[in-house]
Amino acid sequence: MPDSEFTKEEKVTIKNLLSHSAGVNVHDFQGYSTDVPVPTLIEVLNGTHPANSNPIIVDKVPNENLWISAGGYTIIQQMMMDVQGKKFPELMNELVLHPLEMNNSRFNQSLSTEQLKVAATGYLRDGSMVKGKRHIYPELASNGLWTTAEDLAKFIINIQQILKDNNHNKGLSKDITELMLTPSSKNRYGQYGLGFSIYNKKDEVYFEHHGWSTGFYSRMTAHRDKGYGVVVLTNTPLPAFVFEVFRSVALAYEWDNYFPVHKKMEIEQSLVDKITGRYLANGRIVEVIQKDNQLLYKNILDLKAEELIKVSDSSFVRRNASRLMQFKPNSENETLNLLYVNSNDGTTVSTFVKMDVDKKEPVEFLLEGDFDKALNAYIALKEHDPIHPTVTEDYLNDLGYRFFREDRMKLSQDVFKVNIMLYPDSFKVYESYAEACVKIGEIDLAIKNYTKSLELNPQNNRTEHTLKELQKSQ
Repeated sequence: MPDSEFTKEEKVTIKNLLSHSAGVNVHDFQGYSTDVPVPTLIEVLNGTHPANSNPIIVDKVPNENLWISAGGYTIIQQMMMDVQGKKFPELMNELVLHPLEMNNSRFNQSLSTEQLKVAATGYLRDGSMVKGKRHIYPELASNGLWTTAEDLAKFIINIQQILKDNNHNKGLSKDITELMLTPSSKNRYGQYGLGFSIYNKKDEVYFEHHGWSTGFYSRMTAHRDKGYGVVVLTNTPLPAFVFEVFRSVALAYEWDNYFPVHKKMEIEQSLVDKITGRYLANGRIVEVIQKDNQLLYKNILDLKAEELIKVSDSSFVRRNASRLMQFKPNSENETLNLLYVNSNDGTTVSTFVKMDVDKKEPVEFLLEGDFDKALNAYIALKEHDPIHPTVTEDYLNDLGYRFFREDRMKLSQDVFKVNIMLYPDSFKVYESYAEACVKIGEIDLAIKNYTKSLELNPQNNRTEHTLKELQKSQ
């Protein structure tokens, strides 16, 4: 890893890369359709043509936070090949797949005719088939495994057996396996070991991993000590369905403390009137609303709301979340706080303060389509608090790409435009805005912004190539 301003105090370690605490960028990879050039791994690492992702670099201080990075695992993939002098599929077959008898698994992206006959076809959220049925991923460590639920179950069972039996001779050592399932980093979503999310549910420890690729979503979870678990592979990106399967399995097989079971209680209208409204914490806004005699909850950035269910005199839950929610009086005024409570130990995870009806955060103006008010609000907030979490360049870039992936392109463009106004000397903000322009066919505007991005960072080969291709199409 090359040195940078972020690695002056601490260097990146393999443990950092495995636990997503290295500060490495590139959250995920989109893959490559079967009709376009596929880059080498070096081209992916450097972000050069024909790679469709940014150069993989350290852009945050190591060990400061957990930030999921497929880019970090790509670094490990190259490192393994450099050290062993072998191709990655060959290494994984020798070290993992063959010893564990995962006979229907492979990291080869070029599938044989017979393998193609049984390979799943990916489908998008709207039900349309992925172009070419599936994408190709040179980023094998993060996205390249072809497998079955049965083979992944063999992998999980091997981990459980190693922890239980000191004499088990397949796979990793017991010490390394225990380290793999020991939390190394965390953020507000949970804890991460070396490759697995770790969940402590009232002293019952579960380890879990999920994965996305274009047209696919998969998840697996297992109890560390008691031998049960489940693997679900789907060929469409609909996590809610997978969670429903998990709940059904956990309830049917009586898993210890995996999901709490609650009894739905009636909610008095007086309580509904008291708790409905918007709540704010670190720039994140959630709202509780009543519609068609149903109490609903949603993050204001989401399109859909979830039913909010009363389960005790003071607690509420959502169907797809085990975390309890409570409404408590704010000691400083007469309003309410919305508390997220850890259902395992009763500790408060985060506190949301009820907002005044006439107060709005900058993003709310964007959601209402009032760009000018939003921009002025963002500028004022940045002047007042330059490190506020919702005005950082990275946060706004991530927000823009969230809307981009959801095809909410007006919002995506508006967020990227705000980022340009706030950070006019950053090449990234123009590149992101240009990518959004390309998606909706505004090629002239895309060329203008790619050109500006390249002026600020002439070494960005990917942007240079994209710009040339767009200019050719004019």
